[in-house]
Parts: sequence; structure tokens; C-alpha cells
Amino acid sequence: MPTPVIEEQKAKAKRILELHGAKLNTPRMCFIQQGDAILGDGKVAEWTKKVHEEDPEQKFNIRTYMRLGTKEAMGCPHVCDIPFDDVLTKLSVLLTHYHCMVDAETPDNGRLAGNIMVEVNPLGRPVNFTAEFVEKENRAMVRDIQNEKATIVKGTIPPDRTLPFDHKIMSVVERVIRFYAVFIPRENLIFEWTWFKGPAGFLHENLVFWEYRRAE
Repeated sequence: MPTPVIEEQKAKAKRILELHGAKLNTPRMCFIQQGDAILGDGKVAEWTKKVHEEDPEQKFNIRTYMRLGTKEAMGCPHVCDIPFDDVLTKLSVLLTHYHCMVDAETPDNGRLAGNIMVEVNPLGRPVNFTAEFVEKENRAMVRDIQNEKATIVKGTIPPDRTLPFDHKIMSVVERVIRFYAVFIPRENLIFEWTWFKGPAGFLHENLVFWEYRRAE
């Protein structure tokens, strides 16, 4: 059975940089393209070594993806909890088939995770949102919403603050509104996010955005 694909005009790495540009918290990560020599410019080795020196207990994760023109495959491998000593070896294998993103976040620290879809009106302005997420005592991950019973919350943009939304979901909504204000995409988008138990990501905040993509 072929790997499903979705249509994307911008590469995943560029979309993550746009999240960062809108001052949304993104994971501590290093991107490397398929076929690149791991030690070619030393960026991955240097980056993982720096993370390891700052926190010897920190493990790594590798997210992978493929592109065929404007098509981006879904369901590519996601390898977690890799010790520092093994990360370059695993990366060398995955790079033979995929583009890779190495991140230094800790899946066990995830408490809420899922996605939020933003709908725009005919003028391209965001008007509604649907958040789908799981809440767990340990290791809440975005992919859990595919296999576990997820909570669904819907609302308008700007959100009605008289409704009893969890402050974490309100934080997610507020930040995606910020993204629309900065980049003005004028289309329905889905944002993937995790709420960690403590500071995470480049901005050392609880809420981390992994990526955004066009709604199918």
C-alpha cells in the first residue's frame, strides 16, 4: 500500500522557520537533507555534541519525511529516545531514504499533544478553530490522536472567553492567531503541538509547535 501524501508548497524546514519567525516556540532541532554526508559540514555532529555537553542525560529523536514535487509523504518513521552515542549512526541509516530532523526534546515530558485546525473566511481571515488532542500523565505525543480517544474542542476566533476553555488550549489558539497576523496565509492550516510539563524548545516554554501544514 503506497505511503499517503499531502500537497505542500513549502518544505517542512521552511515552514518550521516561519513558525519561529512568528515567535512561536519550536523544538530544539537540526535539519539535514537526504543524501547529505552527516559529517560533511559537521553541523549535526557539532549540534548534538553541544546539547550533550549541556545536558548529558538528554536523548534525541529523529523525525523523517519525503517529498515528491509538491507532495509530502505522511507516516514516515519517527525514532525516539536515542542516546547521544547512537544518534549519528541511526541518522546515517535514515538519511539513505529520508530528509531528517533531529530534535532534543523529551517525549516523556509531554502532557497534552495534538493538532489545531484554523478555518478562514472568504477574505482569508481566521474565524474558527478545532483542537484535537490527548492529555496524558506521561508521553503525550501528536501521533497519539490517531490511535487513542482524543478530546475535541471547537470555538471561534477570536475565542469566546466566557467559555470554559483550558488555559493551555487558549495559549495554542492565541499563538496560531499570532502566526496568521504575521504571515497572512489566507488558507486553512493545521498546526501540530505539544504542551510539556516544563520549559522546552528554543524559547524554553511549555508549548512547542512542531510544524504547520495545509488542511487537506
